[in-house]
Amino acid sequence: MERSILVFTLILAGLSVTALGYPYEGFVLDPDNGFTLIGDLGGACCLPRAINDAGQVVGYAETSEPDQFHAFLWTQQTGIQDLTPDHEGTTSAWDINSLGHVVGAFEAADGNNHAFFWTPESGLLDIVPLEGWTSRASGINSQDQVVGQLRDPSGVSHAFLWTADSGIHDLGALSGDSSNAHAINDLGDVVGFSTHPFLWDSVTGLQDLGTLGGHLGIAYDINNSGQVVGKAFLEDPPDEIHAFLWTAEDEMQDLGTLGGVSSVAKGINDLGEAVGVFQTAAGVTRAFRWDIDAGMREILPSVEGYIAAIDINDGGIIVGEIPEPATLSLLALGGLVAVKRRRYGRLGYPEYRGDAESEVTHT
Repeated sequence: MERSILVFTLILAGLSVTALGYPYEGFVLDPDNGFTLIGDLGGACCLPRAINDAGQVVGYAETSEPDQFHAFLWTQQTGIQDLTPDHEGTTSAWDINSLGHVVGAFEAADGNNHAFFWTPESGLLDIVPLEGWTSRASGINSQDQVVGQLRDPSGVSHAFLWTADSGIHDLGALSGDSSNAHAINDLGDVVGFSTHPFLWDSVTGLQDLGTLGGHLGIAYDINNSGQVVGKAFLEDPPDEIHAFLWTAEDEMQDLGTLGGVSSVAKGINDLGEAVGVFQTAAGVTRAFRWDIDAGMREILPSVEGYIAAIDINDGGIIVGEIPEPATLSLLALGGLVAVKRRRYGRLGYPEYRGDAESEVTHT
């Protein structure tokens, strides 16, 4: 389970995230404008999840209400905005398309997470209004096709595709009953996992993308060229997880690591540039950028501690997260940085290091 999903689940279960020590800053790293902090919604934590080619960023951030998170939209011009200011429960945004339409999850009246579709004109729409079911929308393309996961009352997870015209379509599973969809490109190709990473299209259905020799893997993103990125276990040693790139021509390729045993590719743009996280030999989670020419290279190597890169757009703009106290060390980078100094927050320095660390240490 992703740590961000775990935290969201804990919140909805009425459990505090303060014990996790979780004051994280969201950042935008722009080739032209340098490093910028996204800001907050009054709390001590901000977790960006996606960026579109217009530079609009979505994610979720803690509000002034303890342990309440709300979905946000950020732009360089307007700063951070609460997408659901009147909602009393927790909400989270997970993707945004070229139209500025957003998908995610919200705490519904029945106490469960429900997937939502949001536009500036119509606001938030519950797209899986099923009593007793839990759902989350994770991806959206330029045709407003939405994918995600829904869990029935028995606990079985189903990857789904939603459109306004057709409603919910269950994408099935590779093995057993459970599956989860993470992303969809403009051609309608969907990626996710069902024990192994999968690719789904309307003609062939589910395709098993395999692993790097191990037993498990997850596909996180797909671009409009059909390039897929994610993580998969190795055959030997069996406990190592590596980032992968999959193409129809070359199938699954190991992107390697930068000295440690683990790496995860989280996002890929239409130029074939990928971003993600890796774990150093010392066990520190760091951010990387990868392309076919330069291979894997570290992002912000001068900054100490945990850094995660979550997504990248076609302009090469990266979004990610960093523990709040670590942002002070960014001042040492001089002209690259445009940051504000702010309080450390009531949570103090994090004992736990972020959303993406579980990606390189767990399934």
